[in-house]
Amino acid sequence: MGDFPDQARLAHAGFPHDRHHLPLAAGGAAQRERLRRLERAIDEAPAAAPPALQAPIAALQALRGIAKLSAATIVTEVGRLSRFATPRQLMGYSGAVSSEYSTGSRTRRGRITRTGNAHLRRVVVEAAWAYRPSPSALRRRDAPLPPGGPERRGQGDRLESPASPVRALPPPREPLLPLTR
Repeated sequence: MGDFPDQARLAHAGFPHDRHHLPLAAGGAAQRERLRRLERAIDEAPAAAPPALQAPIAALQALRGIAKLSAATIVTEVGRLSRFATPRQLMGYSGAVSSEYSTGSRTRRGRITRTGNAHLRRVVVEAAWAYRPSPSALRRRDAPLPPGGPERRGQGDRLESPASPVRALPPPREPLLPLTR
């Protein structure tokens, strides 16, 4: 009963009549099945895309903070990335550039213009937030403890494992914010 955030809370909610529990009980299984089908379709969609789109989707997933769904969204919203000569032009297309107030020699920058593709801008901002943890922090977080447990070294409170091998980065993750469904 933990597929949806409010499901456990609603299960323990006190309804005045027994019949008020019926929609919750009947709809729960159908909602979970529908969610599983949608997630499966989202996972299969990039594989069904034309080969011209599959290559940029795979390339974008190599960047930290961008997973399959984000990469597919960026490629479908932008189209050919090569049509932009500079990253500044791409960000201008998404509306993620600052506004400018200038007079004479004085230039003032303001908030982002938000005049471009809002969906692309939201996905890029989500990827930027997911990019924030450094790879070493991710490796430390995901690294298993050694068989004897962690070992203390030096005077600090930092725990280090003896002779930790260098590992590859964990697989890319989906954005932390829920996507609109």
